[in-house]
Amino acid sequence: MLVNPEDVYLRGNPNKGDRCSLGLAYIGAYLKKFGHQVDYFDLNHDKEEDLLKFVEENQSKFICFALNMPLKISTSDLLSSSCIGLICL
Repeated sequence: MLVNPEDVYLRGNPNKGDRCSLGLAYIGAYLKKFGHQVDYFDLNHDKEEDLLKFVEENQSKFICFALNMPLKISTSDLLSSSCIGLICL
């Protein structure tokens, strides 16, 4: 599963999240090339609750977050408050 975190600095902006993470697109294409199922969540448009429900229902083994420095804190907060047993690198 590939996750683009919400850009909290653009809340209220109608153009927020107007493009997917290029890094996640590359990773997704590479994984698909080798036959892996790839699911994509963009938290600029999808709800955190929907992401967590999907992870629980599908027992996702790997979750990759696109991360840049401005979003590090909000993404860390999401992981620490919502997920148990994750290794964050």
